[in-house]
Amino acid sequence: MRGLLRFGVLGALLVASTSGCYVRTERVVAMPSTPTCAQSVWVDGHYDPYRRWVPAHWRCVRGAY
Repeated sequence: MRGLLRFGVLGALLVASTSGCYVRTERVVAMPSTPTCAQSVWVDGHYDPYRRWVPAHWRCVRGAY
């Protein structure tokens, strides 16, 4: 009886410890071969100030160089 109880407790702990695993997937955007303007930089994906995901994109830089 004690062996069955220990096995049950061990099984419950195993289920409880693995049930919290969650894999978060995000779409990955490949860098296009040509920029949209002459002076542009590639910006990796990031979170904006409102905690929304912004995918990777080209950003035009005017007068930076």
